[in-house]
Amino acid sequence: METWLNWLFDLVVILLLIVGIRLFQSPKGARAGNLINAFALLVAFLLVLYRYLILTPGIALAALLAGAVVGVIVAMRVHMIQIPAMVAFQHGAGGVAAFLVSFVELNRSTASLTSFGKISGILGLIIGLRLSAAA
Repeated sequence: METWLNWLFDLVVILLLIVGIRLFQSPKGARAGNLINAFALLVAFLLVLYRYLILTPGIALAALLAGAVVGVIVAMRVHMIQIPAMVAFQHGAGGVAAFLVSFVELNRSTASLTSFGKISGILGLIIGLRLSAAA
C-alpha cells in the first residue's frame, strides 16, 4: 500500500509540473505556472525529506530558503530583454548540478550500483557537462 501511495504522490508532482510548464505558453498564465511549479517542487522536497527519514533537514532547508530568496531577488530585478540570458544561466546551473550529483553518486557507491545505475550516472555526467558548456 505504501508503494502505491508513493507512486500516487510522484504522479501528482509530475502532473503539477507539467501543468505549470504548460501555463508558460502565455504571459497571462506564466505567473500561475510559476506558482504551481514552485508548489510542486516544494512537495517533492518534502517527499524526499520524508522518504529518506531526514530528521535534521537544517542544511537542506537553509539551501532551499537561500535559493528562494535569491530567486525572488533576481526575478524582481530582471528586465524582459534579459530573460534569454537568465534562462541560459539557469540551464548552465542545471548542467553543473546534474554533473555534480552524478559525480558524487558514482564515486560514493560505484561498487553497489547496477549496470543501469552506472550508465545513468555516466549519462548524467555527459549531459551535465554538455549543458554547462552550452550556457
